[in-house]
Amino acid sequence: MDFSPPTNYRLQPIVVDFVTRRHTRKFENLMENKNVAIVVGTVPAATTVQINGVAELMGAEGEEFLKKLTENPDLKEFYYGPFLGISGIDFAVFKVKINWLRYLYLDTETMREEYYQII
Repeated sequence: MDFSPPTNYRLQPIVVDFVTRRHTRKFENLMENKNVAIVVGTVPAATTVQINGVAELMGAEGEEFLKKLTENPDLKEFYYGPFLGISGIDFAVFKVKINWLRYLYLDTETMREEYYQII
């Protein structure tokens, strides 16, 4: 049996998409300075994923992204689910092109930090 990878694939850059509202300070700041840093942590483990990149306002692709979010039945249970279905709300979708991404593990007994560069 052949387990070699297919030849018709293409590598996609890793991106993070997020939604904000157009009247917020976050939106205004991103329109002036596209550089972003994102940290996502976990509880109770002391681990984080840290991202540095450049945010880009999405046009029609962002509208399609929002449409898919509002149609996703699993998201309707989350806090923001009902808000996505309100027409006329001034949502904006940004795509973050990642410059670097790393994983931090903190040993809570020794307080030793271990960083793993992913990208």
